[in-house]
Amino acid sequence: GGGAPQPLAPPQPAAEAAPVAPVPAGDVHAQAPVTESLAPDDQDFARWASPYKERYLAPMRQGRLRAAMEEVDALAEAPLPDGANERFRHLRDSLVRDARTGIAIRAGEIEEQAKRILKSAYEEASRTLDADAAMPADWSGGVRRRWEAAGLTVEELPLAEGGYDPYRALRQFESSLQQRAADVLAQRAAEFVPAKRARTQELLREGAFAQADAEWRQADPALLRHSPQGRRERTRVARLADLEERLLARFDESAYSRVHLELRSLAMDGNLLPRSADERFLWLEDGDRRIRVGLLDLDPEFLPELLFLEPNGETRWLQAQLYWCQRRVDTALALMRPLAADRWPPEFDPAFWVAEWEAEPEPAPRRAAPSTAGADGEVIDPAEELAAEWRSLLGAGVVEVRDGAVILNWNRPQWEPEWKVDLKFDPRRWRVESWSVHWNLPADLPPPARVVWLDRIRLTRVSPRANPVTRVGERVNEGIGIVPGTSQVLAWENGIVTLDGLPLGALPAQSSPFRLRAEASPRFTPERVTVVVQPRAASG
Repeated sequence: GGGAPQPLAPPQPAAEAAPVAPVPAGDVHAQAPVTESLAPDDQDFARWASPYKERYLAPMRQGRLRAAMEEVDALAEAPLPDGANERFRHLRDSLVRDARTGIAIRAGEIEEQAKRILKSAYEEASRTLDADAAMPADWSGGVRRRWEAAGLTVEELPLAEGGYDPYRALRQFESSLQQRAADVLAQRAAEFVPAKRARTQELLREGAFAQADAEWRQADPALLRHSPQGRRERTRVARLADLEERLLARFDESAYSRVHLELRSLAMDGNLLPRSADERFLWLEDGDRRIRVGLLDLDPEFLPELLFLEPNGETRWLQAQLYWCQRRVDTALALMRPLAADRWPPEFDPAFWVAEWEAEPEPAPRRAAPSTAGADGEVIDPAEELAAEWRSLLGAGVVEVRDGAVILNWNRPQWEPEWKVDLKFDPRRWRVESWSVHWNLPADLPPPARVVWLDRIRLTRVSPRANPVTRVGERVNEGIGIVPGTSQVLAWENGIVTLDGLPLGALPAQSSPFRLRAEASPRFTPERVTVVVQPRAASG
């Protein structure tokens, strides 16, 4: 008859499938007790639910939590068999709740493990940043690989909207590290770039353009990314060094030729002598007179004609920089100010240079010694007069005149074991303004045991492993001296002796004769010895 109840049956044959009871919360892999231990109604439910349960247990075993949750959602919506009672519905709802709870617990376990790995990786990277100021390479990729090695299927999270998203957290931690790296680099740039700028600006004003360029080539690019001032200084130095290379190439092309040059203080016609490979200057010879010419010696207005430069904004920018190197700041500002109205790449920014130059303290005015007149009425420059006397004694390559001062440069004088020169001048008209000794002892050579300069300055080291000692008069400076593999400058100005800018003690000025005397044991060869003699200001 048509009214008899129909037996309960699963949606597909499962005669050999082991019935599975609802999974306890937190353990969706637990095995169900055998069907025979259940009440008859529960046995019917277990047979019906078994294939549904296997559909979410299989992806759970593989860590595919979202797929497992979809199968649980399907179970929650599955039509019940005909004749199912409230007990049957209750068992189905209980199984759904337990399955969802078990999946959520597994998701929480993955979340906690992922957080621990992420936190550990962040702390390791933070320590690296503090030590090296560098963001670890492929940091986020390393975290993902650690998740994978731990068997964490983090891509399944979050299971619900607003839940913990490991990849979002990874991006946030990486962004935090990047900002921290930027802060560390910015701090280091603020510490180191000003000192490097001060050092290379001094080199530029000495005409050592190639050396200044070499200093900036060694600068950490990461620091420069966080220092606009450093990038602008780097650009200036590179452009001036390139300008010097063009000048040297032009000189090489014109060697042995008679040329006309506009120097800073005079125009001159003469024959260019070929330069040595390591020289950054040329000699211009005219009769018995020989003048050393480098980029710093030229009139910047003459550069376009000499080097075939276009008369444009970039050329004027370069001329302004060269005027600044020559300490002619007012002229540099007059050229640079109009350029600030134009658009420039940030690393050139004329407004930056205008503001910086305007803030420079004005140098004390230098009053030249009064000129004297020759027998025929010709005005004789007193600096040239003194220089001519010294050239006859020291050689033309040692003496030059610049801005009314007489400058003496000895390149690589041999201090073995003694080197000495006596400079005689009228102390009523002239004074020694400054002197400096530059050296760069090769890294593979031990420092000399003893170097004496001007009788009052002694640099000693009893053995290569011992700490150096520098004495200036009666003052002893422990741990300061000659360092192999490093460019160093011993200098005197305004009564103070310095080594690489560090004050070592006071030394009174010497009058005429100014005795330059050096001893070294064993042999020691400085790169350069420089003495600047200035005219005294006229009294009254």
